[in-house]
Amino acid sequence: MVLSSDISTHGPKDASVTGRSAAATSFWRGLKAGALFLSLVLSAGLMAVALASPKYPWVAWITLVPLLFVIRVLTARSALACGALWGSALYLISTTMVGTGIPATIRSLVLLTAVPAIYTYLGALLTRHVGFSALSLAFGWIGVELALKPLGLRGGLLAGTQVGDGTFLSLAAGMLGYVCVAFVIAYVNALLFAVLSHVCRKAGSGSRLASRSGDDRKPVLPDGIARLACSSHSCPAQPRAPPAPGSPMSMGTAKRLGVPAGSV
Repeated sequence: MVLSSDISTHGPKDASVTGRSAAATSFWRGLKAGALFLSLVLSAGLMAVALASPKYPWVAWITLVPLLFVIRVLTARSALACGALWGSALYLISTTMVGTGIPATIRSLVLLTAVPAIYTYLGALLTRHVGFSALSLAFGWIGVELALKPLGLRGGLLAGTQVGDGTFLSLAAGMLGYVCVAFVIAYVNALLFAVLSHVCRKAGSGSRLASRSGDDRKPVLPDGIARLACSSHSCPAQPRAPPAPGSPMSMGTAKRLGVPAGSV
């Protein structure tokens, strides 16, 4: 039977604990969403800087990692929105802050918003069916470069960051085509993300295993100390086995076991 006093005492306390837990959960979700937003905008900004200046060609080798994270972790619809955010941020930064050669037209905005969004959407669908495939995603980026060809960029997005007089990749782009260079850079980005994901997963599983083993460890006392502890505290009574047939039995023991006195 539940008393009304118990309900009035524990109900508001439980409700406040639940409210604090929900507030903490929503806070962490908002923090993660904000961090993802900033990482996508930062990735687009780094891409724009690498396109505008030949001094930072190394940026292209890491700038796709946030997009690959979106493909690996989020659903296809969320990945679609994140891809559109990345492309639109690249357009805004390229046309207002740095000179990348991207024309400030409606067609450029539509292309840079739609093409990365389709890439992340299809990449997320593929990842849900076959798992994260660095090679497949690198091949998919070739489609992105071909779809963005109307922008008129020299060497496209990724290969355009490597243009330079006499560099190896610029020579390779001239012989094999800039899409081949873009494929190599996208593949390196995907491999880097796969390695980082593996390391993070191993570190997380190791910390969980250590905490679980720490909780399972219990102090083991020697037998003499355990008996001394039981003598000073109430220990559960251990069941006693009945005496063997033919062994002498005291009157007290016979009375406790319900044995007739004459049979002892």
